[in-house]
Amino acid sequence: MAANVVKSFSLNTHHDKALIARLDKLGRGELSKVVRDALNEYFSLHNGGVTLADIYTRLGTIERKLSNGGAVGEVQADHVDDDDGDELDASILGSF
Repeated sequence: MAANVVKSFSLNTHHDKALIARLDKLGRGELSKVVRDALNEYFSLHNGGVTLADIYTRLGTIERKLSNGGAVGEVQADHVDDDDGDELDASILGSF
């Protein structure tokens, strides 16, 4: 059976004024979801997300394709068209 765990943090009324106002406008039960989503996004970017090394690796692949006269791929809306088809492309593009 799942249980709730309470974690608390503090905000500064001067420095975090805009953030406090936004949090105060959330409906009942929304605060936990907003904080959970924000923390999950933060940790995915900082722990196991796309790193600078991943980007350099991908750029190296693109550079090799270009030097061999090959097409790199085409980005249209939310679609990445590349014969490698790796998820890293979408991750990198989604982080901008």
